[in-house]
Order: sequence, then structure tokens, then C-alpha cells
Amino acid sequence: MASPIMIDAAGNELLEFRTGAEGSLELLEADIPLTLALVVARYNGKTLLVLNRSRKEWELPGGMVEPGETPREAAVREFVEETGQTVPVISFVGAAKFRLMPDRRLEYSAVYVCGLVGRIPFVPNDEIADVRWWDGTEISALAALDAEICRLVQCGEHCQPPQSAPR
Repeated sequence: MASPIMIDAAGNELLEFRTGAEGSLELLEADIPLTLALVVARYNGKTLLVLNRSRKEWELPGGMVEPGETPREAAVREFVEETGQTVPVISFVGAAKFRLMPDRRLEYSAVYVCGLVGRIPFVPNDEIADVRWWDGTEISALAALDAEICRLVQCGEHCQPPQSAPR
């Protein structure tokens, strides 16, 4: 078995990150659930992070895929709920496989990227205490696995804001 890409302080492991088309989600191991969708959103070279109230960590916006919902729908819904930003135009970039503690359960997360054309002031909510535009430098209480996903994604053209249609 290959070594994990990253292990956080709680022992959670990022086991692999598979890039590809969104249709590749159908090819993931059937016995490992795809439970999460995450969004790497960029604006002016910085990544949007949210401060999760319960975990007290800076992490990527995203969350659980609800029954009957696609990972894409979950990513957009969670992004808007957590950040208060407008509905993003997202692109699928890959799937992350995790081993989560304390029960060592395996889960997948669909990972999407987007470039934002502006920023809307944040209003705290029940789940998210604050947002931050992260430049990649070290910050305290940063979710290590999410930071590693940001590094692996390296956005590129996927994180450019959508161009307006020609007139």
C-alpha cells in the first residue's frame, strides 16, 4: 500500500488525489462512499477559506453530498451557504480519497475549482465564523489536508474568472 500524501495532526490521511473528467467519479471504488464536495475558489491570486465554528479550523468551502444531490450540486450549494458569495461557475478537477479518524473510515470527496469575478462581504452564520483570502503562506489553525489539496490542484486556467461574452 502506498504512503499517504499527507497526514494531519488528528491522524486523518489524504491517501490519493485523482485528476480527470467528472465522469471519472463513476469509476471510483464502489465500496468507498463519495460523501463530500469541496471548492477551491480563487480571486486575485488568493484562495477563499472558511473558519469552521465547530472544528475551529480554516478549511475549503464545501460539505456533505445530500441524498439525491450530485457532487456538483452539493459543491455549489455548500459554497454559497458557507461563504455568502454568488453562485460560482465551477470546474471539476479530481477526487480526493481520505482515511478519517478515529474509525479509519474511507471516503471520497469531489474537488472543484473556480475563479471569482468579485467578492461579496461575508456575514457570519451558524456554521462559518469568518472567511479569509489565503495567499498560501502559513496560518494557524489551517486544515492541513485542505491546504494540501490546494497545492495539488494548483488551479491554473481553471481558477480564472469567467470571461464576459463579447458584445
